[in-house]
Amino acid sequence: MKKLFFVAGGTGGHIFPAISLGQWIEEREMKNVKIEYICGSRPLEWEIFSQNNIAPTVLPIEGSPLGILKAGKVIRRLGSLFSAFLQSVSLIREDRPDVCVLFGGYVSFPPMLACLLHRIPLVIHEQNSVAGKVTRLAKKFGIPVLSGWQECRPLEKGQFNYVGIPIRKFKKVDRIEAWGKLYTGVDFPKGAIVGVLSGSLTSSPLFKTICELASAPDLKNVTFLVVGGKGRCPDINTLIAVERQWDMSIIYSVVDAVIARAGASTLSELMVLNIPSLIVPWRGASDGHQVRNAVLFEKETMGNFVWDEQASVFELKHHLIDCVSKVDNGTKLDERSQRGFEDRSCERIWDVLISLMRRESL
Repeated sequence: MKKLFFVAGGTGGHIFPAISLGQWIEEREMKNVKIEYICGSRPLEWEIFSQNNIAPTVLPIEGSPLGILKAGKVIRRLGSLFSAFLQSVSLIREDRPDVCVLFGGYVSFPPMLACLLHRIPLVIHEQNSVAGKVTRLAKKFGIPVLSGWQECRPLEKGQFNYVGIPIRKFKKVDRIEAWGKLYTGVDFPKGAIVGVLSGSLTSSPLFKTICELASAPDLKNVTFLVVGGKGRCPDINTLIAVERQWDMSIIYSVVDAVIARAGASTLSELMVLNIPSLIVPWRGASDGHQVRNAVLFEKETMGNFVWDEQASVFELKHHLIDCVSKVDNGTKLDERSQRGFEDRSCERIWDVLISLMRRESL
């Protein structure tokens, strides 16, 4: 039996692709492969894994020491990195994997060093179009880089392999039934439904703009469904907040269009499911990766919109009206996704892993 370590933590953007790939592999190689997931100690990480019936190994690390101004916090995080490294070494010695797959971010750093020390084959999957710090370091160590996009700046063509981003499985749900499962307390809207994805939007200046749009007379027939905004939304009839949803099939079955940040996993889902989208990249993201993700998304999907928060609200409203005009009322999730992008990312990554394992067995 082959043993794989999947190291993914920090945010859902790193974790969901790991879980999706793991589920794809286990469905096809259940008797031949054992996957051990490794994550950091943030509560959100454990929550995501537990929602997928996975009990990961938790490293005592909850953040990167880089960019921290307080000396005490830097020292604590450096200490946690060292503790995570020692735990990673112990894991490898107890249950030596055939391959370790890193999904980027600070959580990947200690296991990467431990695997290099013990000559464990490694590969790193970069979800963003701009390589993160750990990915750039991995490349210097000669670790193969698998990219979710056709570019992986600052790496040149030939320095990475394009594979795409594994996305979660989504099942068809009747729109009326899906709306009922959200427990909004209101009847199914007659007009278009625009999903506002990412709870982080509710704490940003952008959310004030969305509230203004929800009050605009020329958008009175549009309902804004704010996912993760329960208890944080003002009392506006067309602004409906729901709790964070782990089963996004319900959300994607209900909405006609979405407003979202430019996280790589979210963009991949929207591309595959072919949902009209208005993307607002967060300029504070490390290395400006969300801005570049959004540019590539707009280029590859042809017809979706990217709005800069520094641009005029009028432009945002114009984009939103255009986005809503594409609404294909009554189109089910599975029908809409048939016109989206084909997702072969898991197959491509598995081919790379098979190649690595065969090479090691020679």
